[in-house]
Amino acid sequence: YYWLGYATSIRGDPHVKSTSVGWFEKVLMRAPNTEEGVGLPAEEKKSCSDLKPFAINALTRYATSLNIDKSASSSKRGRSSSSSSSTPVTPIEQAHWLRASGLVFAFSGEQEEAGRRLTLAGNLYAANDKYSLSLQSHKAALLTNKSETKYLLNVAEATARAGDVRLGLEMLKRIVLAPAAAYPESVREEARASMREVLRREQRMLDDLEDEL
Repeated sequence: YYWLGYATSIRGDPHVKSTSVGWFEKVLMRAPNTEEGVGLPAEEKKSCSDLKPFAINALTRYATSLNIDKSASSSKRGRSSSSSSSTPVTPIEQAHWLRASGLVFAFSGEQEEAGRRLTLAGNLYAANDKYSLSLQSHKAALLTNKSETKYLLNVAEATARAGDVRLGLEMLKRIVLAPAAAYPESVREEARASMREVLRREQRMLDDLEDEL
């Protein structure tokens, strides 16, 4: 994973270069102190641990190469920001930057800032129809703080948008039907609203398909 990340990070094509974030993320997600890393063989654990600082440095270099001003991290959902250079910043470039820098924060121990940036990245990806990348970003945000229910809601919604509607609805339903002590009513209501929105979106798609037939 690390060498795939390295190989793609040195390519000239910006799209290929951006895929390096996903490969380096896989290295970091398998570090010994993570959920995925716990069950790995000892040799692989050591390898991931040894490569962790190199993956963080590579992500930092990639984020820096995008030349996006730090104020971009305060962007609101679906809105792009201009960079400090004269070159306009596209929403996708900004999302890449937020995701890369968010992962750096996550594995440097700054969980709150990591969750914020990864959530912003997920929202930007979704606003620009990059639903698979949106799901990956929201999953990473959830890993920064599993007790944060907003991250869980985001993952459920992103799962449905990324194509697995049944699983997304099931995740939302589990929140709605969980014991009273598990989630406050406001969270349950938000999950219900998300379920209704997913179902409305699917119904619109079915209606459009029926019209075409």
